[in-house]
Amino acid sequence: MDNLDSALRFWNEFSSWSPPMMIMYTILGFGVLSAWVMTRFVAAAPLFAGPISFIVLTFAAMFANFTFRSTPMMGTSELQKALLFTTLGHAVAGIILLAIFKVGEKRATH
Repeated sequence: MDNLDSALRFWNEFSSWSPPMMIMYTILGFGVLSAWVMTRFVAAAPLFAGPISFIVLTFAAMFANFTFRSTPMMGTSELQKALLFTTLGHAVAGIILLAIFKVGEKRATH
């Protein structure tokens, strides 16, 4: 029962957390860039894979930044921490998305 209470408290805190604007812009900017790159490697249609990738990657980045927000790191600014944890969240979510969408070879037609 303690695990369920901890998970529900964590989810409640996460859903009410709002990151500083600079961190949010970093998360959104890298989410757009990563989603665009993801559409280049998957076999699904870009208009389908792009928005889904953006949503999943942005959620993963926000989740990682929330989870590690109080991790002390010497010599790093808040922006550097946000970049590090955004990249960590994108790495995990990107592997899952590549497995779901199936990596495909795109051919140029002449």
